[in-house]
Order: sequence, then structure tokens, then C-alpha cells
Amino acid sequence: AADLGAGLDGIAAVQAARAARDPGALVLAVLDARRASLGLEAPAQELQVVRVEQDSTGATRVRLSQVYLTIPVEGAELSVQVDAGLRLRVVSGRYVRTPAGADGRPAIDAAAALAAAARAAGISSDRLRNVTPVLVWYPDDRGVVRLAYRVPVEADLIRREQVFVDAKTAAIIA
Repeated sequence: AADLGAGLDGIAAVQAARAARDPGALVLAVLDARRASLGLEAPAQELQVVRVEQDSTGATRVRLSQVYLTIPVEGAELSVQVDAGLRLRVVSGRYVRTPAGADGRPAIDAAAALAAAARAAGISSDRLRNVTPVLVWYPDDRGVVRLAYRVPVEADLIRREQVFVDAKTAAIIA
């Protein structure tokens, strides 16, 4: 497999990460250098290293999650394999292009999101009194994101689901 960081050794952040033998910093530096082709405005701010794990072959897997305006993008996670020679070999996972111009301010509060989720699940909102909705960007199948609250709902002993409530309109997204 080709080195996804090939040709980037003249970039200071790539040089510094290689010199420090820091796979997480290297991945962020390479993705930042490739931002135009990825459709990300600022990968170093939009991607956060969640975990770095080394295997028995000396390869390292760097796991990243995507955020925008400090709000997590639901389901947007990347895994990057870095070999022992600090070459980026494989990138897998899912992310969305930077939702430039998206407004990260909800129009409804968490209580309204809980009420909407309870209605959608057909349960009393009292059953959700210990639940804390999480504000997220929810991408649809085309990669278009909407600001939403993720609300974990246990409708009964068997049915557990995540309900996504549009943070602007209180409509159920999923």
C-alpha cells in the first residue's frame, strides 16, 4: 500500500510528528495537508484522536472522531493504520465534509428534545427524567448534517434506541 503521507516531508507539522515518532500527530498533520481533497476545512480542529493502539507487528492504529464547532458528528469516526516506519497505509471509516456555515446553536432546549423523544417512543416523559440528551451533528445518507439532540430511550425491557430530535424544529430525524 502507498504511503498517504508521501511527498509531505517539507511540511513542518509532518516533520515534527515524524521526528517525535508520534503517530497521532502524524495522522493529523497528513490529513491537514490533504484537507482540500478530503473536503475538510481544518482537520486538526475537526478530528480528535480518540485512541492510539500498537499491535504485535509494530503497526499502529490511530482512531479519530469528528467534531464541528466542538459538537460531535454522529457516527463519524476514522481509523488510520500507520506502519512501524511511520507511513500511513490505510484509512477507513466515515466522516462528513466540513458543514461550513452550519449554525451550532439549538433553537430548542434539552427538555423539549426529551419531550419530543418520549412522544416518538410512545412513553411518558417521566421515564426520561434521568436521561441527558447530547447535542450532535446528524448526517443523513447524503452527508448533509443537521443539528440534533441524541436521546437514548428505553421504551421497554427489550426496546432500546437512540432518538434524534432536530435541535431547530423538534422534529424526529431518526
